[in-house]
Amino acid sequence: MKTFYFICAFLLICSSVVALEGPSEEEYLVYSDLLSQMEYSRVPTIFVVSDRTNNQHLMDENSVKYYEENSMFTTSGLFNLKLDEVLVEDYNTKNAEEHELGNKFSTLQEVILLSEERMDEIFWGSGGGWSEFYSLYPGSTGTVDFSRVGFNKDKTQALVYFGNQSYYTAGAGYYIMLSKEEEEWKIVDRVMVWIS
Repeated sequence: MKTFYFICAFLLICSSVVALEGPSEEEYLVYSDLLSQMEYSRVPTIFVVSDRTNNQHLMDENSVKYYEENSMFTTSGLFNLKLDEVLVEDYNTKNAEEHELGNKFSTLQEVILLSEERMDEIFWGSGGGWSEFYSLYPGSTGTVDFSRVGFNKDKTQALVYFGNQSYYTAGAGYYIMLSKEEEEWKIVDRVMVWIS
């Protein structure tokens, strides 16, 4: 009888553990709208995107403070921005680990997913670095990577990390806030996290 209760308890515990799934359809809409709205050094005809999400930019207390102090709303004097707690929690939960991206983007330009191994071959192996990259992917804006997308409770606001590297010392990463207007996600704020 003890074995029966043990098995029941074990199954109950296991069934309550929810595996964190990869990006949702709504996240791909955010990624697609973001790709279309960002400013690039050249007009892209293709996007080369990392095939894994970037989970290196969690929003700890210092990151939240940095974002709020450097938001264009705060720096322009419009108002002091306060990030929605549910949005930050959702962002951090989803970015606890990397996730594989599928090619579920809806952009006018082609999206090519590139693995870390392939990037290593191009940039660190016997490859030719950026010269080889642009010969393989002409018309691209370099490499792009995303975090998972955090949403507020009613899914009208989104927070995502976006990075773009176009040469050895030409790249930047941002926390980007988007707002859903009708059926489109619009960039409303961005704060630079790094630049090279």
